[in-house]
Amino acid sequence: MSHADRTAKKAAAELRARTIWMFEGTVAEMEWVEAPYLSAADARRIAVAELCPSLQSVVINAWAEEVPASEHPTIVRQVKFGVRHGCSELLREVTEQREVATGSLLFAPASYWEPPVAETEPQWPLHQLRAFRWAAAIIAYSVRNALETLHTRYTSDESMPPLNRGIRNTVYVTLLRRPDVGWRLSRLPRVFIEEHSKSGGRIQLPRVVG
Repeated sequence: MSHADRTAKKAAAELRARTIWMFEGTVAEMEWVEAPYLSAADARRIAVAELCPSLQSVVINAWAEEVPASEHPTIVRQVKFGVRHGCSELLREVTEQREVATGSLLFAPASYWEPPVAETEPQWPLHQLRAFRWAAAIIAYSVRNALETLHTRYTSDESMPPLNRGIRNTVYVTLLRRPDVGWRLSRLPRVFIEEHSKSGGRIQLPRVVG
């Protein structure tokens, strides 16, 4: 595949991601692609095992020229903390309407946040992909926050957009590769999407910056 073809394919994936991040409520009930059920503990354990090595490599490689090697153990610890924290947020039980409203705070990322992207995606309903994207974004946001001290100490603001994208996309691709884990972790986003669908609500991702 030529460089031009790869660039075009990436641009198409990003456009698709931005388009399907928006949704309008048009149906009262949505059909979801089921996946084998996992307990919360199993989902968290598998997510940590699947995500941490890849994310740690993404961060270490992105910061190779700015962060000394002596801080690599700190990166490893903070990435693991961020993944665990993000999963814990997603695995909370949602049993009452007020909890759904409280959960909506998770779905208000910073204005510079953009949707995760994968070059290939399964042929699922769009609301299913949206739920996986929200789950991936929340985990990625948690990982990014866990790295803030290192960022402040060593790295420039200009270095962060590529790292943010790498973290988001790595999480999203991993959840697509492990749909059983993605299904369990996307439960809260699914509830949120269904509630807004019933009320005719509309959510749009903040503008894309980096």
